[in-house]
Amino acid sequence: MNSFTETVDVETVEKPKPKPKSQIVKPNKDNVVELRGNKNIISVLTSEFLKSKECDAILKECVLELWLNSDVVGQSDKGRKKKKLREATQQNLPMNEKGWPYTKVLELTQQANIKNFKMNVAGFFQADNPQIVRYKNKSFYDWHLDIGNNAPFRKLTFIVQLSDSDDYDGGNLELMNMITDGNLFRKKGQIIIFPSFVPWRITKVTKGVRNAIEGWIHGPSFV
Repeated sequence: MNSFTETVDVETVEKPKPKPKSQIVKPNKDNVVELRGNKNIISVLTSEFLKSKECDAILKECVLELWLNSDVVGQSDKGRKKKKLREATQQNLPMNEKGWPYTKVLELTQQANIKNFKMNVAGFFQADNPQIVRYKNKSFYDWHLDIGNNAPFRKLTFIVQLSDSDDYDGGNLELMNMITDGNLFRKKGQIIIFPSFVPWRITKVTKGVRNAIEGWIHGPSFV
């Protein structure tokens, strides 16, 4: 019989560890972020912008020697020939001593942004000025985005028709997955505004010449 002073081996038993509480938190008004979508951001705005004589005045300021080849060739897959994405010529959009037509474009695009797109925009970017683009002799611009690694600050694209619809065949402005009015887009002096992340193209011009202003409103890069 063991006495009180004798030592004995005692088996210790660990207390059961409490089960961790669930990390799932039930949603309530304090921990749920409410997001409001801008249903108008994926949209296109168009308006009568320039008078016919204003379109003609802009084209008269073009200098023959300043037309530059603006063809774009896409990257090729292994064993495949590089595909031409764009065939056209261009030169910088001229501006008079009062800043016209840049000021007029900026005013309207700001109104469009406030009404529909609600982006953080700043205005024009000197290194990426609007261009007068000429499409003729089977010129075209295939499906593309205006925003990318080389142009991360483009927020809104605007296109202004400078040629009458009867001046050329083909050369239609099309936006991917959007129902648009092709006849309205061809109207001389019409401006079309849409987000620069929307894919668009100019179909091949089969006859005549299509002149248009193509430009962008810039802002802080999307992050």
